Amino acid sequence: MGDIMADVKKKEEIIQKEKVIKIEDAERVLPKKQEKRVSNAYLFGKAFGERLRTDKMFFISFLITLFFLSFIAYRGLRDSKSSYPGFVSKFINSDNDDKTTNDDNKPAVVVDEELDITDKVGLYSREITINESIKLSDSCSFESYKYIYQIKKDKTITKYLFNECLGVITIWSDKLDYITIGDTKYIGTEEYHFLFSGTSMKEADGDTYKMDDSITSIREKNYIKDLNVDFVDNSIIFANNTNLILLRGNSVLFDLNKEYPSNGGNLDQSVYRLKDSYYKFIVFSNNEPLNCYEESESDELIYKIYSISYDEEKMSFKKPEEIVTRKRNDGCGFWKEDLKLLKG
Repeated sequence: MGDIMADVKKKEEIIQKEKVIKIEDAERVLPKKQEKRVSNAYLFGKAFGERLRTDKMFFISFLITLFFLSFIAYRGLRDSKSSYPGFVSKFINSDNDDKTTNDDNKPAVVVDEELDITDKVGLYSREITINESIKLSDSCSFESYKYIYQIKKDKTITKYLFNECLGVITIWSDKLDYITIGDTKYIGTEEYHFLFSGTSMKEADGDTYKMDDSITSIREKNYIKDLNVDFVDNSIIFANNTNLILLRGNSVLFDLNKEYPSNGGNLDQSVYRLKDSYYKFIVFSNNEPLNCYEESESDELIYKIYSISYDEEKMSFKKPEEIVTRKRNDGCGFWKEDLKLLKG
């Protein structure tokens, strides 16, 4: 009996050893398969290189394929560059953010190259809706306006302000050329640069204008009598005999009639433009058509005269400065002097 048990135990030990051997063999097989896959990749590369070296037709076909793919990539970049000059070249020449140069700080240089403007001739416009109504006269109030660019065959470009009741007012005019700033090439003037694409025109770092077929022709015409329009920075200053307005984009930044309403007096003109972006105005508060009173003991306020100027750094009007205050009991002895001060 003891011998039988010994034999059974011995057989179990043999079976256990065989299992261990099989596991070890399986572990040795796996890395051999991986090595085989690596070897296949190496053999493929070696065979491909040998084929290029020994088979001239295969080598030529390979070069043609590379040339074809490179040509397609070049055409794609060139087409992008013709639509938006300078953008692609600027992107390619920038290895990283640290090496990118700021073209805005470089001078604009006119390129000695003939400019063909034939396919860009026409009118381009951009309409702006204002956040509140602007009233320039009893017959002219508006809530939107357009900026318009006109490009002519003679390469002249003119920018206008347009509104149906306001009219057409020239902002600036110049000749177009090829312009380079750093490594970037534009069509434009020394001061303004543009990108063209199909039926649109974009101001470099600015707004996009669409070809406008609704306007057949355009010429300067101011419909409002005694209206003066100044273009400062990106703002428009409207000044007429009775109001002063500062508009930027879709925002009215200053409206004299709303912020300093005048009630009374007997003047046809209460606002005077003395020089660029400098104005004087008078505000009555006596609620009747009289400029002064000969005999009165009342200290009731009649009018105030202010001066106001545009601050180029803040791009807004400075706070109006009060320069004259008159009451009823001041009489009329100062009126002619005050009126002269207002006008000059």
